Amino acid sequence: MTTPKPFIRYRFAWLAYAGLFVFAYLQVILSPIMPFLREELSLSYTLGGLHATMFAAGSVIASFISPMLIRRFGRHQVFWWGITGMFVGALLLASAPHVVLTLSSVLLMAIAGVSAMVIITAGLVDLYGSRSPIALAEANVTASIGATMVPLLVGWLVATGVGWRAVLVVPALLLAMMIGTARRDPVPGDLPRAPRASRLTQARRVRLPRAFWLFWLVLTLGVAVEWSVALWAADLLIAARGVAPETAALLVSLFFGAALLGRIVGSRLAHHTASDQVLLLSLLVAGLGVPIFWLAPNLGLGLVGLVITGLGIGNFFPMGLSAAMGTVTEHTDVASAQALLAGGVAMLFAPFLLGALADVIGIQGAFGSVPVMLVAMLTMLLFARQQRGRRRAATPPAAYSEPVQ
Repeated sequence: MTTPKPFIRYRFAWLAYAGLFVFAYLQVILSPIMPFLREELSLSYTLGGLHATMFAAGSVIASFISPMLIRRFGRHQVFWWGITGMFVGALLLASAPHVVLTLSSVLLMAIAGVSAMVIITAGLVDLYGSRSPIALAEANVTASIGATMVPLLVGWLVATGVGWRAVLVVPALLLAMMIGTARRDPVPGDLPRAPRASRLTQARRVRLPRAFWLFWLVLTLGVAVEWSVALWAADLLIAARGVAPETAALLVSLFFGAALLGRIVGSRLAHHTASDQVLLLSLLVAGLGVPIFWLAPNLGLGLVGLVITGLGIGNFFPMGLSAAMGTVTEHTDVASAQALLAGGVAMLFAPFLLGALADVIGIQGAFGSVPVMLVAMLTMLLFARQQRGRRRAATPPAAYSEPVQ
């Protein structure tokens, strides 16, 4: 029996973890600052909600254009432009005097940030190969930490009179540290710039395996479930359990805390368990929690269901992403962009459709779409695992080799 080699966190891994922290921190910032932004600019709920739609639209745009940008300028340039551009967009958002400028700032944040995310994902896959699920899981743990601390920090800054805009100090300091220590470090898998005339023809030649697209559907459904629960759980608590709005907002933090804990556990399981197996286990956990939260006869049991749901859902994105990326051995830039497109599509449509359904049949009835999505996700995951198994049976296994920095 051979002892597994220890997982080594190379310099790019630490840079990727920091980059994903900044991305998640700035992405989530839209939610806790929106009440203050709406008050300052006299925005309606519709215009406020349009900012989340704009971020999703920017994510979709970035998924399409990032492979071409990478071919033209290289991973190194696009990564630093992307992570810096997202922070610049956040600064513009904090200083914009009109809704047109705030929406434009959010669009810049999404396009720049997701472009950097594409390179983080592809770089970790190219650096670690078969052990990349460990790195991707750990990276998403840092993202969850960033996402979890933002609402708490915004609330504290406002309560102490400092103001919500000071929340940008944290990513500013971390970004300055990244630039100061790793600006010239190479990005794994970076290639010489492609000639301008050939970059589009190269993109057309890329064909990803069928198993990738099946996992892509799994990832899309997983993100749809995550965002549907995250955005509408408070309304379900208010409508079905009679909880006050401010209390409901506080109780939903149980979901995010449980999701962070689930990702930590998932990152440990990834050391010795395949990502699709961790995803299947997480799906079963969420499948237990969602009906309890949805149908519980009292608040206490409902909150138990919410926590169980968070424990499962926390691994949907990192393990779905790892499973999809595990089906490709080349063109990781294109695969990463397409995988992140799944998240953008889900963010763009799922919460809106659930909300529209709630206007017709009520939030509790509309929430029934979540277990339906879980069943569809389970079905697609089983198909994806079967398809990948057939592909592996026809391909000789590659020997593991230690990553080279």
